[in-house]
Amino acid sequence: MLNVFACFPEADDLSAHSPIPEEHGAFEDESLENDSDETEQFGSAPGQEEVEKESDDMGEAIVKCIFESLDIIQDTGASLSTFQDLLVFARRMFCRGRGLEDEDQMAKSIWPHDWDTARQYLLKLGYQDAREYFICLDDSHKRHWDILDKKTDTCRHCGKPGKLKYYYLGLKGKVKQWVVSPEMCRKMTGHWREKEHWLGRERGWHIKKEVWDGDRFCELSWFWDPNAVWCLPAKCKTENCKNIFTGKAIESLPATTEGLKEVSCQKCHKKFSHEPKYAKGDPRNLALIGKKLVSLTMCLVWV
Repeated sequence: MLNVFACFPEADDLSAHSPIPEEHGAFEDESLENDSDETEQFGSAPGQEEVEKESDDMGEAIVKCIFESLDIIQDTGASLSTFQDLLVFARRMFCRGRGLEDEDQMAKSIWPHDWDTARQYLLKLGYQDAREYFICLDDSHKRHWDILDKKTDTCRHCGKPGKLKYYYLGLKGKVKQWVVSPEMCRKMTGHWREKEHWLGRERGWHIKKEVWDGDRFCELSWFWDPNAVWCLPAKCKTENCKNIFTGKAIESLPATTEGLKEVSCQKCHKKFSHEPKYAKGDPRNLALIGKKLVSLTMCLVWV
């Protein structure tokens, strides 16, 4: 399962901070002092931090340029040649804003000039294409549907190819996109910064401002509580048997000397040995909470 713990730099009480480097001592010889005086008199060359900041600014401008250009293309129905013109226009505007020539060679060498180079630039930053599926909702099976991997695949209900395109990134891809943004990480760990509203409480917070102020969040506090440990469900090992055993049911079974559980399936009437797996709560676990249905998606810590 996906583990995203190291991706949340803003989580209070959880993140590891790099040690602050010690300050340099006084100059040991006169030549270094003279060099320092000359630097103060004539100004210093751009440092590494300035270069990195300039590169970050350009990278941010390129990403905004690509997506805003795509929005314009989508809204106006323009062609790819217009997309290329927008890339050039945005690059020149960036150069002018930085006091550079319109055809600055460094910016020109980095800035994408068509969709292929723009896509390659996004891929280097972690961009991932959504997967294309095809859905069949034919009138012959109104109460059923089928999702197909390819355009040439046929529906299991009517034998026709799917007509509706459906693009899905998947949970792993979504989480990877979420955690590259420090702002998004901070939002996703907001409940932990206000853990006194729900952790160790029987009822929710008296003032309701966020989802974690409600009673339901208190009931599920074990999912984010680092001190909580629970047994994970298991599937029957018999081929073609899809029976699922809850963690509580597995824990209630007597254990062998090796720590295994002898599980008896009531569906296929077979027995098998199972080694229980445990997980523990973590503030960076993800949960999808509905009004009646709660689906917990662990990104997850194994004990």
